[in-house]
Amino acid sequence: MALFDYFIEKDYFLVGGHVPFSSATYEKFKNNRYFITVLRDPVDRFLSEFSNNQHKSTYSGINMSLKEFIDSEEAVNYGARYCEYFCGKTEYNGPTGDMISYAIKNLSCFSVVGLMDNMHQFSFDLKAKIGVQAKFAKENVSKKSIKDKMSAVDSLTLKKIQVLCAPDMEIYTAIRDN
Repeated sequence: MALFDYFIEKDYFLVGGHVPFSSATYEKFKNNRYFITVLRDPVDRFLSEFSNNQHKSTYSGINMSLKEFIDSEEAVNYGARYCEYFCGKTEYNGPTGDMISYAIKNLSCFSVVGLMDNMHQFSFDLKAKIGVQAKFAKENVSKKSIKDKMSAVDSLTLKKIQVLCAPDMEIYTAIRDN
């Protein structure tokens, strides 16, 4: 967080990244900075992250099949990324009801929260709420769409993924329906 705060203090127009929410950072900058984020359907995000990390030779690499992976501890983490990133707690030990509530509360502090499946609305909200005009192109697009990937996943595996993603789905649904 220190590096993130450093860049915010330098008064850059935009500071971004996969950065966990910090209540201290929010309190420090909430009066003169906008906090924005984009959420993706949790099951789509889970499958995309798995696909992106499968067979990578990095710290996040996964060298197992999806069926093997969904029974791993890391799969539990994949299903609760929003909980982990937005709960605002440095001591995160899994997706409890309190952590889910904290994440929803913290996301409600953001100036704009977009949904990846409706980037047109996100663009509209950016303009309406903070005066920024933005157009979004698709990046990091894999050769296979999420729909193609999901159609290749059997129903039992998909059901397990949905159960794993339940904490993030609760957060996503709360934001989407608000």
